[in-house]
Amino acid sequence: MEYNFKEIEKKWQAYWSANQSFKTDVDASKPKFYVLDMFPYPSGAGLHVGHPLGYIASDIYSRYKRLRGYNVLHPMGYDAFGLPAEQYAIQTGQHPAITTEKNIDRYREQLDRIGFSYDWSREVRTCDPAYYKWTQWAFLKMFASWYDKSQEKARPIEELEALFAQGGSAAANAACSEELVFSAEQWAAYSECEKADVLMNYRIAYQGETSVNWCAGLGTVLANDEVKDGLSVRGGFPVEQKKMLQWQLRVSAYAGRLLDDLGDLDWTDSLKDMQRNWIGRSQGAEMVFKVQNGEQEYDMTIFTTRADTVFGVTFMVLAPESEWVEKLTTSEQAQAVADYLEQVKKKTERERIAQTRNVTGVFSGSYAINPLTGDKVPVWISEYVLSGYGTGAIMAVPAHDSRDYAFAKHFSLPIIPLIKGCDVSEQSFDAKEGIMCNSGFLNGMTVKEAIPAAIDYVEKEGAVKSTIVCVMPFSHVSVIGVSLSLCISRMAWQPPWMRVHCLWNCLLSETITNRPRAVNLLWPVLKIGRLTDIRLKKVPCPVLPVRVPTICVIWILTTIRHLSVVRRMSIGEMSICISVEPNMQPVT
Repeated sequence: MEYNFKEIEKKWQAYWSANQSFKTDVDASKPKFYVLDMFPYPSGAGLHVGHPLGYIASDIYSRYKRLRGYNVLHPMGYDAFGLPAEQYAIQTGQHPAITTEKNIDRYREQLDRIGFSYDWSREVRTCDPAYYKWTQWAFLKMFASWYDKSQEKARPIEELEALFAQGGSAAANAACSEELVFSAEQWAAYSECEKADVLMNYRIAYQGETSVNWCAGLGTVLANDEVKDGLSVRGGFPVEQKKMLQWQLRVSAYAGRLLDDLGDLDWTDSLKDMQRNWIGRSQGAEMVFKVQNGEQEYDMTIFTTRADTVFGVTFMVLAPESEWVEKLTTSEQAQAVADYLEQVKKKTERERIAQTRNVTGVFSGSYAINPLTGDKVPVWISEYVLSGYGTGAIMAVPAHDSRDYAFAKHFSLPIIPLIKGCDVSEQSFDAKEGIMCNSGFLNGMTVKEAIPAAIDYVEKEGAVKSTIVCVMPFSHVSVIGVSLSLCISRMAWQPPWMRVHCLWNCLLSETITNRPRAVNLLWPVLKIGRLTDIRLKKVPCPVLPVRVPTICVIWILTTIRHLSVVRRMSIGEMSICISVEPNMQPVT
């Protein structure tokens, strides 16, 4: 007998839908099991082969667990906010709410035809105010919190203010952007503006400058995934590295807990190692080098995990984004440095990390003093050093680091071996073992003995302190890849957080002839022109036969005028976020 799969699948899929066969209810008599797929972005092209490739595997496992007596929760949803939808709307004149709804309907039809066992009663759409109101809620919680390193948890910002009032900055062991020192008396004397600035230094969600992939053609910041060869994947517009004020999350404060808790997870060792490498915890020392630009001398702090290799330092390297570049570039080298920075800013951090064959750099014109040998070493600028790691400046030990070695060879810089018997004529000797040589008082020690001995020696000289750095290179479609923080921008696949131009997605997703019951705004609380708080404010809609956009535009324009006058902010900096509570009763 012929197997008529079309009729059979049609019959049973109709049965599953009519009887809600895969709907999950609370059932305490069964063990729970949760299977979650990565939500697709509903593009106009529909599902591609990569979607069912993963979904089929998870669906097989879901069905297996049901047959084994588990109460399986297997939902599906859509990452429906996206830069592609926005660009398509600009190109065609169609509102993204319309095209997104149309695309979701197509995805749903395709998913149903495949026959997945999803509980569609729990469908999630990230463009739905019922969903992203919780991302707004989470943001507010993080904005109103600080991380207590002693208790290893977040605490309300009011408690930090109370600690400052009692004992100044020394009273709190808090994760922060910059180490600040002030007394309780100084805190009490600060103005509201100054207190707001200090608290921003400690908030878990905070504003700070960071390098981003800026695309003027698209008018937005892009993730590393959206940039290739200096151009945006969508549209082919030029992209450059640019420092901008961004909302960030102090995720690195949790790095220790993340690492410690990995041991309790029932994961494979390879997966745990991948997570440990992703967090990137490095224990080492911050060392001070005297640097001179011919006119002025500075103390420059660098981070190193190998204090024992200082005797092999033959040059220093700055990240192109480092604040030291401006300070240490001499007038003779100004044009060469400017040309190099223009070239580098067209590359993403990911491209710079991946680039290992081509060596580039420029001499700043300045020199540093090796704290152990007293020798003058040149200070260079190169793209292979990233601003997010340590302090954005490194001491280069070419004999024992492959990238430093390639740089030294390319620019004919000295290479001093520090391990007896190692051959550095063709490549660096990167092994962390052996007997020290060419290293002054460290000669004859093993590498393991030399590392703490070098730190102890320089600590006595007051030029070093032990520290731990965690580099967490976020590179997800919804965030910008930065170290030590999570940077929130208007990216692909991100609900509206703090941006005015997400307004229309929020509003026009409602039936245009229906009036919302209320509009929730993340309302900036301003004191003397400074952002001191953000609160969720519910604004009832006036009983007028006015369509949704008209009402809300009045509020938005009023707020924009207030912010631009009081704070002198540009529209690109506005921090307003809207969600809508629908009222399905037609306007009369």
